[in-house]
Amino acid sequence: MVRFPLLAPLCALFAGCIEGNETIWLERDGSGRLSATYRMPALVMNNFGGAETLREHLLEAARGDPHVDLARVQHRSRRERVIFEFEGTFDSLENLVSFPQRRLRDPARPDVPVKSEALFGESTLDISPLSLTLHRSIDIAPVLPELVRKNPALLADSTVHYTVHLPVEAGQTNATTISPDRRRLEWRFRLRDHLDQPMELHAQAPLPLPWWIWFAGGLLAALVLVLLALAVRRVISSSRSTASRRP
Repeated sequence: MVRFPLLAPLCALFAGCIEGNETIWLERDGSGRLSATYRMPALVMNNFGGAETLREHLLEAARGDPHVDLARVQHRSRRERVIFEFEGTFDSLENLVSFPQRRLRDPARPDVPVKSEALFGESTLDISPLSLTLHRSIDIAPVLPELVRKNPALLADSTVHYTVHLPVEAGQTNATTISPDRRRLEWRFRLRDHLDQPMELHAQAPLPLPWWIWFAGGLLAALVLVLLALAVRRVISSSRSTASRRP
């Protein structure tokens, strides 16, 4: 147990210590872009191996991946806080959600998560012909100092904020805020409420049918109309022929 004289300065150090803001924009073809900014004390960043090590890790992972391009990864310090930012693009959401497992883990131990995954969490993506379902679970507790995990009050109102811009209206979701057009979903989590359970994001959206299905459907409808017209003409012609042969 931490004595009060030690707890007081630590509260000052950790008050509002961690802030996260991540945004993803999705296009209709599944591609998109992302932007993220995290602010945390150096003590927490050191659990990632340090800001520069984390930066090199992300850049190296992206350089070897043909599906995810991190155009900018940078960090700076301000008032005992480390500000870590990255942004990039991806060719499909499916490749983005699998990026941490594919590129951040040790190839010799592909089933063992690494600390840098805490920023991305674990995601599952289910795509059917008519809908897309995304579930994401983020557990940042393992990279927090043990002192903070045992004293959640040190986190004060530390929050992380996730935003997803969809190309279509969302269906079922547990988003904290949904825009009037249901295309912008926002989640806000207080970290002190998620030291013993991960943050969960869930969203489902109907997928618009591909253009070629509408085109094929139009051709099929036109063909049916043509065949129907020919059949009607044949019936009329047959009726006239029968009537002309009557005495």
